[in-house]
Amino acid sequence: MAVKLSPPPDADVVRVSIGARSYEPKSGTWTIEDDDADDLRRAGWRDAPAGGSQASSTPVVTPTPEANDANP
Repeated sequence: MAVKLSPPPDADVVRVSIGARSYEPKSGTWTIEDDDADDLRRAGWRDAPAGGSQASSTPVVTPTPEANDANP
């Protein structure tokens, strides 16, 4: 099975080789085999957002009842 990972933010990575396997991003998303994912995580890589590289990192804000009362 494969997982989607993102390189560290300050890294300029275009290709990764681990053993006999090489990886390149497809549409900005890195798909890495499970066997290699732990090695990359130890090197600072993180799991990609669930929606891939297009996912928004903007938090969802829910207004409080006080805010709703103040702004009907």
